[in-house]
Amino acid sequence: MMTSTMKESTHLLSLIATAALLTSCGGNGPTPPNPNGSSFSATLAGAVNGSFTGNAVFTSAGVAGFGIVLATEATTGQNVTISFQRANSAPPGTGGYELLDHTDPDPDPEPTAEDFRAVVLLTGPSASGALLSTSGTLNITAVSGSQIDGTFQLTAVGPAPPGSQTPMQVTASGSFVATVTTPP
Repeated sequence: MMTSTMKESTHLLSLIATAALLTSCGGNGPTPPNPNGSSFSATLAGAVNGSFTGNAVFTSAGVAGFGIVLATEATTGQNVTISFQRANSAPPGTGGYELLDHTDPDPDPEPTAEDFRAVVLLTGPSASGALLSTSGTLNITAVSGSQIDGTFQLTAVGPAPPGSQTPMQVTASGSFVATVTTPP
């Protein structure tokens, strides 16, 4: 039997793999506009500073849950991928969702299947690493079977880069139009 922690770990790994695939498809320039209308824009500060744009997708990966993945490659070569995930595989309804502290090993209250967490994946010359959300909100403004629109703001932390004692931190805010996709 798969425990809820195992399900969350499996879900997180599947979203990171999807995010890595999306960011690896971009080459050395900005991600081209997606012909199906998906997009996102975000401003980041901290370990990476700047404005980023790219593609946005959402998927329900069955037992692994539901996820929204925003992926881009900046002209500087810095890749930024932000994924939002929860254990419930159904698309969320409209409204605001507080992002859980992904770094808390013993959250109180215990997370539910409806709760979202976020991961920021950075790869490139400015910073590289997986940063986990500590706070923030995901606001879903429109939902259909093929598209989810929304805004977000979050803070995420990750391990210190080589040669530093200071953990990486980033704040991010932005908006997205995510279209449905099938995981690889």
